[in-house]
Amino acid sequence: GWRIGCYRTDQARLAKFTRTTGAIPRSMDDKDRKANDALLDTLQSTNVVTSDVLLKVRQQHLGTTAAHRALFLSACNLFHQERPDYGKVNLQLDQMLLANPKDHLAPLAMLGRAVCLDELGKVPLARTEYGKLISQHPNHIAAVPARLALALISTEAGDNAGAHAQYQAVINTDPVGYWGRFAGPLKRRLPPVKPPK
Repeated sequence: GWRIGCYRTDQARLAKFTRTTGAIPRSMDDKDRKANDALLDTLQSTNVVTSDVLLKVRQQHLGTTAAHRALFLSACNLFHQERPDYGKVNLQLDQMLLANPKDHLAPLAMLGRAVCLDELGKVPLARTEYGKLISQHPNHIAAVPARLALALISTEAGDNAGAHAQYQAVINTDPVGYWGRFAGPLKRRLPPVKPPK
């Protein structure tokens, strides 16, 4: 509990500092500042912020970075429900990516979209989306779970060479960290890959 309390306290301090000092990017105009403040106020107003509330903030501040963040947070809320509506989550992530494909949250939205497709049983589409994420953002942290997902899809399809390659890419990214320790044992369980003749 104390970590959450510290986090909320730090968030409140950051929001107050941002408002009082204007220590946000100078390129941010008044419209973006007001949208940013509205999103921060919404997130701090209650312990539970629903997707509908976040979508209302987005609608009130269309065309701002805060609107993109509100849409992303709404999709995250929907994704983490007990019974997520993956189609609805995917739709919100699509809207976010269509509005601003170069947004700094785009790799995470791409990962979320691929996971939703995977959960909906649309494995070929999910495989394509994981691959797009990896090719467009190979060094982003979101590419690591995308590689793991591709390794599992490859394993299920009987493509041991593809699975080995994806697990090895994860291990190379984080050899002694969490992801490497997670991928290593999975790779060792695969049958050995025969060298090409």
